[in-house]
Parts: sequence; C-alpha cells; structure tokens
Amino acid sequence: MVNRTAKLVLLLLGIIMILGAAGCSGSGDPIVPGSNDVLASTDTTDEITSDDESREVAQCYSGAITDSNGDPLAWAELYLDDELAGWTEEDGSFTIYNVYPDDEYTLEARIDGEVLYTTTVCPAERSGQGLGDPDPEIERGTVWGYVHDQIGPVPHALVIVFNSSENFGVDFTDQNGFYEIVDAPGGPGMVLAFAPEHATAKEPVMVIPGGEVQKNLFLPKKLDAGLVGGWVLTGPVGHVQPVPFAKVTMEPIGVDDSEPVVTFTNKHGLYKFPMPVPIGPHHLAATAPGFNVQNRIIEVHPGRNLVNFHIEPVNVGGVKGQVTDVDGEPIPHALVRLVHPNPDDPDGEPFVRWEFTSIHGFYMFKWVIPGQYGLDCHKPGYLPWHSEDPVPVFVDQYTIVDITLEIE
Repeated sequence: MVNRTAKLVLLLLGIIMILGAAGCSGSGDPIVPGSNDVLASTDTTDEITSDDESREVAQCYSGAITDSNGDPLAWAELYLDDELAGWTEEDGSFTIYNVYPDDEYTLEARIDGEVLYTTTVCPAERSGQGLGDPDPEIERGTVWGYVHDQIGPVPHALVIVFNSSENFGVDFTDQNGFYEIVDAPGGPGMVLAFAPEHATAKEPVMVIPGGEVQKNLFLPKKLDAGLVGGWVLTGPVGHVQPVPFAKVTMEPIGVDDSEPVVTFTNKHGLYKFPMPVPIGPHHLAATAPGFNVQNRIIEVHPGRNLVNFHIEPVNVGGVKGQVTDVDGEPIPHALVRLVHPNPDDPDGEPFVRWEFTSIHGFYMFKWVIPGQYGLDCHKPGYLPWHSEDPVPVFVDQYTIVDITLEIE
C-alpha cells in the first residue's frame, strides 16, 4: 500500500497531496512565504471559538503541490472557499491553519490570479489516508539526514517514514538534500525517498521515541549519461604519488564542432568532470607542467566511469631546503612560494606553486621545469623573506635553498 501510494505521489498529474493529521502549533495566522513553520507536527490544545460548542477543535491542513513533472509549485496563493488561506513554500509545501476535520472546502492554487489547480478537500478524508492515519497515541521521534544521488544532493525529494501499523511522517528535502521528520512513528520501520527521474530508496530505520536518528539515503538517478573521474599519478610501482593540479581534458569522438572540457586534479591528484558526459567514445588527456601527456580513448557508459592516468616527469628538477629562525630553530608551517613567469602567457599572471614547511621546517618542490625562479617565504610574526637572486633549477637535480626568517 505504501509503495503504491508513494508512486502516485510522484506521478499523479498536477498535484501531490501528502497530508498530516497532527495538530499544529501557532497563532492561527496563515503561513507566509519564508516561514519555517511548514509541516509542523506539535500538538495544540487551543480551542477555536464557534457557535457550535460541540464542534471539533480546528486543526491544520498540510501537504505539498507539484506540477505534472514533479517540480514544486512555489509561492502559489491557496484559497479555501474563495478566501486566501496560505501560500506554498519554495518546495511546494504548505500549511493551512484553522480548518475543521469534518468540513468540506474548495481548495484553489493561484498564481497572479490564474487558477492552476482546484479540488474539493475534507481534512478528515485527506488523500494521505492511504499511507495510514497517524495515531496521536503513538510515540514519535525525529528522523533526519541527507538524500543524494550520483551527482550530489537531491532537492525536493519526498521522504516518508512509516511502520507496520501504517503510521507515518513526511518531509521534503531542501536545496542541500536535507530533510527532518519530527513526527516519525517510534519503533522499527522503513524510510523511503522518491524524486522525479530517480529510482526509489528504501532503508530500515529504528525510530527512538522522543529521540532522534540520522538516516542518509542514496537515491539513484536514472542516468542516460556517465560520470567521469579518477586519479592522475606518477612514479614507479610501490612508490606511486598523486600529481596535484594536473590538467585533464575530454572531448567526444565523432562529434562536429565539439569543444574540449577541461578540469584539474585537486591536491590529492583526484579529478572529476562535474557534469554528466554523453554516452559514447571520448578522448581524454592528462598532463602537468614538467610531465608528458598521456592520452586515453574510453567508451563512456551510464553511471560512474573511473579513468586513471599515469604520467611521467620529463626533464625536470626541484627546489628544497629548510626554514629556520636566526637561532637555527626550525619554523614549521611557513609558506614558501616558487614563482615563474607563465610560459604560455609571458604577459599574464606568473605561475606560482606553494608549499608549507613540515614540523621540522623542511619544504620541497618536485617536478619543476628547469629555469630561473623567484622564491619567497612568509610566516606570521616574522619578516617576509625574498631571494635576492633568481633560483636556478636544473634537470635531474635539486637546488637547495635554506631560508632564515627574522622576528618582526
């Protein structure tokens, strides 16, 4: 029953209506755009004055509205019986206060005066009934976490926590994929997540009555494209090292007027192309200053494609040394910079590499193209240091430059 209803939640043309039965705290004013009081779940004992003293206490009516694509209907005005009663939030969720369970209302969603959706609703017979009517006697807890797919966070995903008695709690993820269900039924249960163009995520959960539990969910995106990433490495087997700031390019094969896509490795030598890559053959290349170029031809498949590179240094040297104070004591965590004009653009910004000294004051620049470099060093509390003469770098050897910093 849960799966069938949850699928209808995403596929039903025009609207998703997941409605809670719990009363809402608040003053009785309609919710306004930007308010955080959405899908509230705390009980209220406030009586609403009525001519009929036997009438039930007014409750809140909450849910969410989306279009036929599953995208939220944001900032729509909601009318009950032609009276403005609230607004939808950015994620399409809404709360309407002071409705009576047994009354029947005409609900309309309007934007700029245009009626986008209309229906007849009765809070006592809400469309969420198929998921189970939350029993106010059931002890409840909080379930929160993040929903993500192969690319990143999944916003506007519907998350449901339910148990064997079909009591449930619902929420929608925000832009960071975060959800928080504060009225999840206590005890063993399941947590489900749904989003357009994604498969269903379903995980067991143990809800602690009066407590909270974190449950992160992986919601696989139905990809018709691939994700490409990997490492750029160097060195012999057993002594492999990552190459930071290496350049990786990718271009589809057999596609006219295509432009190469470029990315760079991080300090751990890891790279990834942020956008999905079309299925089919692609040409990839990796290189870095002082290294050769390695070319790869790969067939991109749906999902993750791991493509690693191993590049070799070509005719390079290095610079290393130790940073100490005037008494010869090592200075850790000092910033050392190696500066060289940009070989591709002599009039542009210089090419700069930097390293921080170890706890013993040592620094090392590997794989440096031969040439004349500037060298400087900085550390808070010490005077800046600059090399008086250019530092030469030769093939297959290290130039040793020890640095002494003076206290300010």
